[in-house]
Amino acid sequence: MVSGVLNTLWNDLYKVVVGKFYSPATLGQYSRACQFSALFSSNLTNVIQRVTYPVLSNIQNDKVRMVAGYRRIIKVTMFVTAICMFFVGAVSEPLIFCLIGPKWHEAATYLPILCIGGSLYPLHAINLNMLQIQGRSDLYLGLEIVKKNNSTRSDICRCFCWYHAYALYWHPFWNHLLLPEFVLSWENA
Repeated sequence: MVSGVLNTLWNDLYKVVVGKFYSPATLGQYSRACQFSALFSSNLTNVIQRVTYPVLSNIQNDKVRMVAGYRRIIKVTMFVTAICMFFVGAVSEPLIFCLIGPKWHEAATYLPILCIGGSLYPLHAINLNMLQIQGRSDLYLGLEIVKKNNSTRSDICRCFCWYHAYALYWHPFWNHLLLPEFVLSWENA
């Protein structure tokens, strides 16, 4: 619960801070590209998490079956999500023009990089799901705090060292690339 509140605050605060450094138009373009990027990665991952959580919870005492199930879930989810995200990234310009019009052209330039970061989201979310299945909510909260801290540092560095709108869309990529929960979920498996 605390990690959910922390995540919501972080996402909202991130947009406020971005709005201070960049124009409202750039923030709007970035937010629209984020919405398109999250369409497949977040929704697909949320569905898979809701289905696999009870299944993996039932076999949590059998480590071999749980790890085999976890690996299968990761493989299938990453395969499907990666294909969807790279497709959306590849057709971002015609997709944006067709669905919401040419005034959102800048969002079409942000979308391919956001899709790269979004393709890593299932790995991140399912690893955190494994920590919850194993009853390690303490690690889950600690990892959320570490991720927000690392992300804040990298965002500050990007804002001051590379003051350009393209620095914005590297945020999800770096946030999902820093996956300490991957190591911890395997360590506890």
